[in-house]
Amino acid sequence: FNSLKLSLAKDVYSPEKTDAFLPDFNFESSSSMETITSALIQTATNNFNNVGKLLNEKTLFNTVALILKARSIQIGGIGASAVAAMDLYQKLTRLGICAFFNQETHMQLTAAATLLPSDMFFAFSYSGETNDILLPVQLAKERNVQVVAVTRVGENSLSKLADFIFAIPDTESLSRHGATISRMNQLLIIDILYTALITRAMEQSLANIARTRKVISELNKKTLKI
Repeated sequence: FNSLKLSLAKDVYSPEKTDAFLPDFNFESSSSMETITSALIQTATNNFNNVGKLLNEKTLFNTVALILKARSIQIGGIGASAVAAMDLYQKLTRLGICAFFNQETHMQLTAAATLLPSDMFFAFSYSGETNDILLPVQLAKERNVQVVAVTRVGENSLSKLADFIFAIPDTESLSRHGATISRMNQLLIIDILYTALITRAMEQSLANIARTRKVISELNKKTLKI
């Protein structure tokens, strides 16, 4: 009965009929913790395999080369995609690569408006239709800046603007209860990119990682003494 009610609600509140929010939630109140855990793990495993199938090696190669030669990397992401954007920012910083990320929309626009052709813009948007990301991307393109995007597979506004696209599986409806697998897929792309960057500049990358680990470790020791 609960499944029937959910199906009816999805039909009534489909995006074509209304803007009302309905999360794509496939569990019931009686679902066991084991069922929830195993279902999400299996779903994540299947989607990670699909990320691998969608990954274009030429795109990966060109993006790595672009990052290594860019004057700076401006990163854009809003909401759940900001989690991925922050992760990329942290990883690039650890490698000594000049990267910037600010979750505030106006700051992302401001940064995009001052980019140079020698910079690059890295955009995250699962839907590919988020105006807060599309606007700075459009500004970057107007300034002849190359754009890399991580977005769901299929044509969308962001993919039309991007020079290089990392497509992730279309796993969740746009009116979802919260990003889950889509966020994991974005983070997997970042981990692949991060590892590829390390291998292309191994000695310098490992030295920078060791240096950053040391300063954080020293900070933790000082904090403990206090």
